[in-house]
Amino acid sequence: VQEAAGPRGRDGAVTEPRAATGRSGTGRSGTGAGDALRIVRAEPLTPAAFAPFGVVLEAAGPGRAVNGGTARRVDYPAPLVSTRPEARLRVARYTCTAAEGAIVVAVLERHAASSQWFLPVEPARYVVVVAPGDDAPRVDEARAFVAEAPTGIAYARGTWHAPLRVVGSDAALLCLVHEDGSAADCEEVTLGAAAFAVAIP
Repeated sequence: VQEAAGPRGRDGAVTEPRAATGRSGTGRSGTGAGDALRIVRAEPLTPAAFAPFGVVLEAAGPGRAVNGGTARRVDYPAPLVSTRPEARLRVARYTCTAAEGAIVVAVLERHAASSQWFLPVEPARYVVVVAPGDDAPRVDEARAFVAEAPTGIAYARGTWHAPLRVVGSDAALLCLVHEDGSAADCEEVTLGAAAFAVAIP
């Protein structure tokens, strides 16, 4: 994750700065040369653990026969919601480069008006980083999860999260989110001294 110069919308327009909240004395000493980053240890992705932030997308259950019995349909449990009638549902393919070395989280973002889905379209192991908070993320309460294809995730509307990182090998995921092309599509905050690293089991 690269540290951005400041809060920006998806189209690059600068938005009003928002400060990430955090407390000192949480196991990190700063971000300067030689300083140790606070470590967030990734945990397995489960529906219960991820529930405060969204829904785990799993094609579970028997489903139902469709297409004259030649296919079986299983519906995902999470709706794609938007509070902006003018925003359109966008479907995009993200081709992600596998992380090399430590995963450092220096930026968090959220989509205040839309939920967002990510679905792997090929074998993938990826890291999901989220944090609670309303106007600003509570960085000291950030959590990290390790997910594997075919499982996907649905961030609840307004959930603070880091850009997805795949590990092991490059992989592609589908992204579904409502957008209208304005700066309101995506809010970002740089964490500065609150940046942290993710330890993957």
